[in-house]
Amino acid sequence: MEINVEAPVVIAENEAGAVVAYQERQQLPGQPETLRYSTVVFEVDTDGKVLWRHLHETAAANGH
Repeated sequence: MEINVEAPVVIAENEAGAVVAYQERQQLPGQPETLRYSTVVFEVDTDGKVLWRHLHETAAANGH
């Protein structure tokens, strides 16, 4: 599987984390490419570790 992340946009950020939107293209060998619009919520814990708290993906019609 090949995955490409494109067009990242920081929607909000502060010392506790960030919300980022991006497009994700996925393709399995011999299969058509799919496109998803994604939004992720990152949180920074007390040790400074970045945690992936939430992911929302919406499939684009016909992969575009």
